[in-house]
Amino acid sequence: MAPALLLIFTPLLSRLVVTYCRVEDYEDALRTVRPTALLWPPRLYEKVAGELIARTQAWPQVRRYAYKGAMRVGRRMAERRWSSGHPSVLLRIAYTAVLHRVFLPLRAKRRIGLPSHCSSRAHRPRH
Repeated sequence: MAPALLLIFTPLLSRLVVTYCRVEDYEDALRTVRPTALLWPPRLYEKVAGELIARTQAWPQVRRYAYKGAMRVGRRMAERRWSSGHPSVLLRIAYTAVLHRVFLPLRAKRRIGLPSHCSSRAHRPRH
């Protein structure tokens, strides 16, 4: 009941855009819509994580090490944010570096960020 209420009233009461698509079309939808937040069943998160991890296995070893180090920094930053702690200056510097050198280029390369076969329940507001 709660997901139905959320999906009905969210577009009406906020500026959020709700987008629907088939499971097999999620990659195209992610690239096109570039969502801020996702509401998926747990199995889909597992599927996407598994696919992304499998893709990293084909990378050169140096790139895999850089990615693993960036993930370590990202996890530490997330832990600090979730625990309402304040990250140290060194952690903030490291996070800014990996954000700009690893994560943002990966997002840009994968273009993560509605194809005709997906539909949106609301139009994105223009600023």
